Amino acid sequence: MWGYGGWGWGPWMMIFPFLFFLLCILLVVLFLRGGMGTSCGGFGGHRHATRGEDARAILDSRYARGEISREEWERMRRDLE
Repeated sequence: MWGYGGWGWGPWMMIFPFLFFLLCILLVVLFLRGGMGTSCGGFGGHRHATRGEDARAILDSRYARGEISREEWERMRRDLE
């Protein structure tokens, strides 16, 4: 009475499980990489520097490159502390 004309699901019975499998793999990869667009996710255990540590690292690198003198470096280091 409600015959499907012999078509049934046809090729869709093979395509949907394949797409589901690809979706599962994609979700696992995103999870292992640390999420979608998060800056601190994942399993890396990254340590984020505080503002003072960042400034100190910049100051030290400027002194190491010779951009500032020792007196300027000492004065700026005291200001950061």
